[in-house]
Amino acid sequence: MRVIPIRTPLIKPGEDVIDVLLVHLKHMRVHNGDVVSISSKVAGLAEGRIVKLHSILPRSHARLMARTYHLLPSFAQVVIDHADRVIGGVPGTLITLKNGIIVPNAGADQSNAPPGFAILWPKSPEVLAEKIRKAIRKELHRNIGVIITDSGFIPGRRGTVGIAISVAGFDPVRDERGKPDLFRRKMRLTRVNVADSLATAAQVVSGERNECIPFVLIKESYVPLTSIPAKKLTRRLIMRRSQDLFKHHLT
Repeated sequence: MRVIPIRTPLIKPGEDVIDVLLVHLKHMRVHNGDVVSISSKVAGLAEGRIVKLHSILPRSHARLMARTYHLLPSFAQVVIDHADRVIGGVPGTLITLKNGIIVPNAGADQSNAPPGFAILWPKSPEVLAEKIRKAIRKELHRNIGVIITDSGFIPGRRGTVGIAISVAGFDPVRDERGKPDLFRRKMRLTRVNVADSLATAAQVVSGERNECIPFVLIKESYVPLTSIPAKKLTRRLIMRRSQDLFKHHLT
């Protein structure tokens, strides 16, 4: 597998992220079956999903969260407003549930945002991923996969990993159940999260500081392409609470 960073000039609010991506892809060798990764922060910024923190009036619950976890009260309010649920936190971060994913700060981020602002996820990550896939098929005549990515974490492990908050064009989960292992025993539980694995590979080369690498082209991952709608594909990544090792124990 090859993971190729795509460096761009600084993308500003209101820019068309699809146009910027296409300009760069037209100068690259894109093949059927490739996967393109797009940073959720750049996508959110381009959509104007940026919040001026001084304009936010924090309520009492946000002030309590801010005192407990050492956050700006206005930022705590933004997180509460955009989370499906606040689970808890550690100093500097609230742990939240959003779109079925356990993520820091409901995807809101002050890093790589102008001072005094926070960037949110795109309004509809699945719709955006589908639009990007269709635009590439129309302009470049290539069928590829698309992931919109953000930073996440693995409980008990230090450091961030990539997560796919939406997927288009390929099956995000490879089901190994019923297949033989090295000793011909049938696998009972294993399903491989391909989408998050690719998101993490993309994050390794894109970085999280001032690298200006909002897009990554992933080649030779051999994902199975599909025309199933992005919303349905993305839902395949989400486990029911009763099956989830972590959500099952949340109060």
